[in-house]
Amino acid sequence: MRCYAFHGVMPQERTVGAEYEVTLSIRYPAVQATLTDRLDQTVDYSILCDIIRHTMATPSKLIERVCGRIIEAVCSRFSQIEGGSVTVSKLNPPIAGVSMACASVTVQW
Repeated sequence: MRCYAFHGVMPQERTVGAEYEVTLSIRYPAVQATLTDRLDQTVDYSILCDIIRHTMATPSKLIERVCGRIIEAVCSRFSQIEGGSVTVSKLNPPIAGVSMACASVTVQW
């Protein structure tokens, strides 16, 4: 998912903001959902999107910390999640003299 947020060590990054992309993969026992076709037997990805949106709205200096806060919130909401990974990418990061598509951090748990 893409969103605009205000993360970064430099004061300008926290004032101007940047576009980010977040990718979340989770591992959980999905057997019941595959058999029943019922939303209450799975992890509702619309709630995951709300968690990411809310977490991204709170500035952090490091995108590593953003990853950690997403993991904490997701695991707190869905106890059946056994693990996964989250990647936070700052698109077009403001690094003088350098042009790059993104700077990313992936945390697995």
